[in-house]
Amino acid sequence: MISTRIEIGLDDFYATDGPMLFIDKMAAFLMIPTNKLRIVRIIEGSTIIDYEVFIDEDTKKTPLITRIMSEYSISANKPNDT
Repeated sequence: MISTRIEIGLDDFYATDGPMLFIDKMAAFLMIPTNKLRIVRIIEGSTIIDYEVFIDEDTKKTPLITRIMSEYSISANKPNDT
């Protein structure tokens, strides 16, 4: 699971369709389909988003995911630690 802090209040985050906007922009940044990203939890305090990236044959082929997996010795077959 990955955590991201966004400097926006929780009410404003939801008022601006924050969850969908976050998924759209993060998926575009990672160059993966939006259905490979899942918000696990949203916490108040600025706004903290815990999310997961589903690693499969499609996502493993994207340059950024490939680099991240290589740099951090992540295996697509390794079970989640959650």
